[in-house]
Amino acid sequence: MTRRDEVLDHAVRLFPVPEDGLTRLYERRARRQRQRRAVVVATVVALWAAIALILVVANDDRGSVPVTTPSVTKQAGVTTLPVTITESDELPSTFPNDVPLPDGVVPVASYTSEDTVTVWFSSESSPRALQRFYQRELAAAGWTSFDSGSVAGVWEERVTSDGRSATLLGKESGATRLIHGSDVYDGEWDLFIHVGGV
Repeated sequence: MTRRDEVLDHAVRLFPVPEDGLTRLYERRARRQRQRRAVVVATVVALWAAIALILVVANDDRGSVPVTTPSVTKQAGVTTLPVTITESDELPSTFPNDVPLPDGVVPVASYTSEDTVTVWFSSESSPRALQRFYQRELAAAGWTSFDSGSVAGVWEERVTSDGRSATLLGKESGATRLIHGSDVYDGEWDLFIHVGGV
């Protein structure tokens, strides 16, 4: 019982109120309590909906969910799918020339398919320095950013250019959030670039 209800009960005891007036007072009180309950229920439902939306966005179809495929086999730090991952310090020949690479990045693994190329790099630069480099240099190279962010030690930049799309990821050492198939390669990496439409 709220303080207001206590005061109302006390006032009714001190000042006699006709029976129909008392009924109206109690009906008004009951109506206010129902309204308060409705507001609380609506708030709880809205919070749960917001949480559900956040979870959906965090695990959207752009690859935020770790890749699991029944045919995955792992050998010597490499996961193989219908494509073959090559551990090499050379860029694949299909890697686009207009995707800038900062000084000090070295390819560690890659795979290509009919219209995509994916490369994992090692780098001496910090994840934040890599992110700043790509935010600046991709625009200068003609790429348009349509999504970017940073969560749980992983930054992500999504860009498009001439009908192609690219996803770039950088991660801090030990970061475990996996996006866009970057977890397919089990080796150590600092920068992940996936380009579609090549």
